[in-house]
Amino acid sequence: MSALLAVRLINVLGALLLFTMLLILASGQLYRAIYAVAAQAVLLGIAGAVLGAATGTSICGSSPALPLS
Repeated sequence: MSALLAVRLINVLGALLLFTMLLILASGQLYRAIYAVAAQAVLLGIAGAVLGAATGTSICGSSPALPLS
């Protein structure tokens, strides 16, 4: 995955996270807030996967495949 693609994906996912936060704040009913929090969890997972793929790291603690410097 190229760095430019990773940056764009992270930016889009960040915007979606902000949107879901606004949904949580604007929701007048508890079940809508619960769905928005669940959507945030999914988006955070996707953002973590994109970041891990871009840097070559995983949650297992393996060394990066690409040099970071």
